[in-house]
Amino acid sequence: MKKHSSSKMLSVLMSASLLPATALFTAPLSTTAFAADKGLSITPGYGYFNFDKDLGYADQNAPSIGVEYHFGNQWSLGANYVKSETEVENTASPLDFTYTRLDAYYNFSTLANFATPYLSVGAGENEQQFSSGLEIDETLLNFGGGMRFSLAEGLSVIADLRGVNSIDEEKTSSLASVGLSYLFGGSGFASGSDEANDPFEISEAKPVDSDADGIADVDDQCADTPQGVATDDQGCGFDGDYDGIADYLDKCAETPRNAPIDEDGCPSDLDSDGVADYQDKCSDTIDGRIVDAAGCALTLTKNIQFQPNSAAIASDLRLEMQELATFLQRYESTTAVIEGHADTSGSPAQNTKLSAARAAEVKKILVEEFGIDESRLKTVSYGESRPIASNSTKNGRNINRRVTTTIIQE
Repeated sequence: MKKHSSSKMLSVLMSASLLPATALFTAPLSTTAFAADKGLSITPGYGYFNFDKDLGYADQNAPSIGVEYHFGNQWSLGANYVKSETEVENTASPLDFTYTRLDAYYNFSTLANFATPYLSVGAGENEQQFSSGLEIDETLLNFGGGMRFSLAEGLSVIADLRGVNSIDEEKTSSLASVGLSYLFGGSGFASGSDEANDPFEISEAKPVDSDADGIADVDDQCADTPQGVATDDQGCGFDGDYDGIADYLDKCAETPRNAPIDEDGCPSDLDSDGVADYQDKCSDTIDGRIVDAAGCALTLTKNIQFQPNSAAIASDLRLEMQELATFLQRYESTTAVIEGHADTSGSPAQNTKLSAARAAEVKKILVEEFGIDESRLKTVSYGESRPIASNSTKNGRNINRRVTTTIIQE
């Protein structure tokens, strides 16, 4: 069953009727008098429906075809046909819709001898057909406006934006479209007129454009942009990565959006580890530390384990020592902090002494067997103070009897 609201219809019609009057006071001053031939035009087009969210329809592209009769003055009358389909929320069935409407157009004076703005208001019917066979017709009012851009004699591009109000559902959607229009036997809009060539007409002073970017200084928010730099509609240099620094000044013009940057537009690196802060999982790494791809200090934990109350390194753990030595030989500017650890078997004092002996044994092997300069190696004893497993189990104690090596970049 259709729902009708006379007050809603009256409100929409009053809003639409005020649009032309409002535009007369707000439209820019024209540089050329209005000119349009009398005749019929045809306009194939393509649009996009943005449905009111309460309707439950998916936004959809919408091809269209329209005809328009021009009365040779500022008024024209048009008919438009749109046919498309969309998805209905919470259903797997598409909805076919056919939208036909009749519109009245008021065309303003020509701008810059090639563009003609207009306002439009109209009404039509929308026929909806569900895959289940259900058919629904609804009455629609529309109001909006657009611009006609002259390409050649009789040929123009039309850009249109309007609100489409369902009288039955009391919902308003939007329809944006663009079309290619041909006026049979006429020169079309924005073609100029005899008034435009009046030799007695006093020409207006040309606005000042200091940076020659096509935007007058009075409207230019960046009036000192260097010549040749591409600008946006505010006259400022384009900022492709939206970091607040124009591309022509940005040394890193493809920085990911919202990434912290420095004064050059490049991702900031507060800890100077070579990993940008937006990628750095350890952004407070101590200066000089070698870091991994995540920006965290590189720590070599080789699980060099020891027997209880022993600092001797088993022969089967020499491979771990080989890997550590190879790393130090490859990066000659690095130093290593060798940290000794113990489990809780024994007193804290004994464990501190034992973990120191374990660190010293690793250092001794690196120096005597692999030729690492002793000045590059520092030992630290932590005793039982830094367990990485529970000391209440045998396996946990085995893991805690270890040596960990941290590499530092000098």
